[in-house]
Amino acid sequence: MKAKILTGFNAILAFLLGLFGFTGCEPMQKYGPATEYGCPYANFEASGKVTNEKSQPLENIRVRIHPQWDQYGYQEDYDKIYTNANGEYSLNMSYIFPVDSVDIILDDTTGVYQSDSVRMEVEYDKSKVDSSDHWNEGTASVHKDFRLKKK
Repeated sequence: MKAKILTGFNAILAFLLGLFGFTGCEPMQKYGPATEYGCPYANFEASGKVTNEKSQPLENIRVRIHPQWDQYGYQEDYDKIYTNANGEYSLNMSYIFPVDSVDIILDDTTGVYQSDSVRMEVEYDKSKVDSSDHWNEGTASVHKDFRLKKK
């Protein structure tokens, strides 16, 4: 008997919450603008050059970008890229990216050079953002050159 009562109560509660939730999204011209749902995002750009102690470019160095949004429990790397023949790396993405800083971590997969990392502040350029797009944070960018030492 208790199970039937609880099931009925849960069904009514779910119905009411769903009803109030949907009506909260409807435009209310009399009381103000409609509620907006979404998540901030930005175009993210990371770039730089990796050289050795003699300023020679290093190819195939793994570059990992780790955003600092640990308050949300995110612990994985954002993306992994490799340097080209000129030692340059570049990453361009559009993603949910409202963070203050990123860690850039370099690893030589051959084991010849020491790993290196740095925490970079993320700069946002909102100059080209349309004012009607309330979630676009513009372009987030970091640029960092590295000089790796031999092990």
